[in-house]
Amino acid sequence: MKRILKRQKAFTLIELLVVIAIIAILAAMLLPALAAAKRKAQRISCVSNLRQLGVAFRVWGDDNNGQFSMTVPNSQGGAENYVWSTANPGTMAGFTYNTAMVFAVMSNTVSDPKLIICPSDSTRNAATNWDAEFINVPNTVSPQVPNVNSTNYLSYFVCGDAIDTQPQLLLIGDRNISSTAAPTTMFTKGNNGNIFAAFQNWTYTPGDLHLGEGNVGLADGSAQQETPANLVSALEQATNSFGNTIIYYNFPQ
Repeated sequence: MKRILKRQKAFTLIELLVVIAIIAILAAMLLPALAAAKRKAQRISCVSNLRQLGVAFRVWGDDNNGQFSMTVPNSQGGAENYVWSTANPGTMAGFTYNTAMVFAVMSNTVSDPKLIICPSDSTRNAATNWDAEFINVPNTVSPQVPNVNSTNYLSYFVCGDAIDTQPQLLLIGDRNISSTAAPTTMFTKGNNGNIFAAFQNWTYTPGDLHLGEGNVGLADGSAQQETPANLVSALEQATNSFGNTIIYYNFPQ
């Protein structure tokens, strides 16, 4: 019996193009969902960072008479001299403004410097250690001299006036939560919901970290996800007990 060989039929060019088009359409439908899932995971990871940092602040404070690092002078191992606060409305003579020092002096409680980087922040690099990348002069020398590029390893702002007896104060948060006019400077907040001009423009830049939302850590060690509207409300609640005192928020430059 003769074997009848059937000629195998290959894809035609049109069929191949149709298959490619279908794959492209499916990819276009799936990629936004995958990107959204990635952003959500990064934001959750950012909240985790802020929560761990909040705990580190409180542990450090327990060893320093209940004070956070930005309210302790550099001569006593803190970073008060490097940030703006009510007690220090401007950097002190011989010191330079450097928000990263707030975390660098807490290296004994913040074991991993990668915690001060938001996973969504593609413009900042994660540091590998707390040594030369943050401080040029060893800890045994006072005043410590911060590395001029140290804020390249920092994604978060710091409240210079945060204290453990005011648990609702915004202790730390995403650096993109700032004024569009001056996103890398110090900001002040008044009492009883009276938002100073610098805060009236609090919004999110086109290159923000969480697409119109942000994360903050409170002085009680907790962390929250905030929309722009909720952020203003959180600021008001955080400062209502401060009377006419100005609260300073320091952003990495």
